[in-house]
Order: sequence, then structure tokens, then C-alpha cells
Amino acid sequence: MAKLEVLGIEYYQVQADEDLKIEEEMMDLKVYQIPNLHSKWLRYLYNEAMFLTKIEKELLELFRKKFYFYMNDFSYTVEKKHVEWHIESDDQYSKDLYKVNKQKHKVKFLEQMVRKINGLSFDIKNMVEWRKFMSGVV
Repeated sequence: MAKLEVLGIEYYQVQADEDLKIEEEMMDLKVYQIPNLHSKWLRYLYNEAMFLTKIEKELLELFRKKFYFYMNDFSYTVEKKHVEWHIESDDQYSKDLYKVNKQKHKVKFLEQMVRKINGLSFDIKNMVEWRKFMSGVV
């Protein structure tokens, strides 16, 4: 199985700035790039979504282990209704939960980028229509 390439959000932000830039004299070229851009961002989204699935699974496993620990091996008796509070305040669990939430935000950003790439041809069309309007061509 191929290793997933997971990148930092900063990398994606720089790529987004480059890929969404539309220069007026290069609009025709940008139209031809849209299918490749769509494919590129779908690949990014897939990799990051798969990584999110992996770390969510790991978080669930950690929750199960912590639940068992606080119910059975902890130094004092914890009522079942308080176990979740103990788990959520656990350093390791809260650190991993932060990692999952950060990854969710990255996936959401990538989903929005795919939507934006899908609408790029409409943006270019609107720019062309605006140029026609401004030059008096109706």
C-alpha cells in the first residue's frame, strides 16, 4: 500500500493562492488548466481525508484504552458517568483530539478548494462578460 503524503495547511494555502490566481491576459490558459487543478486538489483531499480516518480510528482506540483504565486500573474508583470527563482531561487524549480537530479543518479547507476549482470556469466566464460590458459589447 502506498504511503499517504500528508502536508501542512501552509503548503495548501500557498498552492491555493497560485492555483486560484487568474491573470486577465492568461484566462484562456487557466480554463485549460481547470481539469488538472481539479484532479490535483481531489488527490490532496483524498490523502488528507484518509489520514483523518486513520487518526480518528486511533483516537477511538485510545478512548477505549483510557475507558478501561479509568474503570478498572485507576488508583481510585471512578463512577461510570465521570469516566468520560477523566478521559477528555487526559493529556494524551486531549493532544490527540486536537490533532484530529486540526485535521478536520484541513479537510474542510480542501473540500472548499475543490468546490472553488469546480466554479473557476464560471468565475472566468463572469470576468469575460464583465470585460465585454465595460468595452460596450453586449
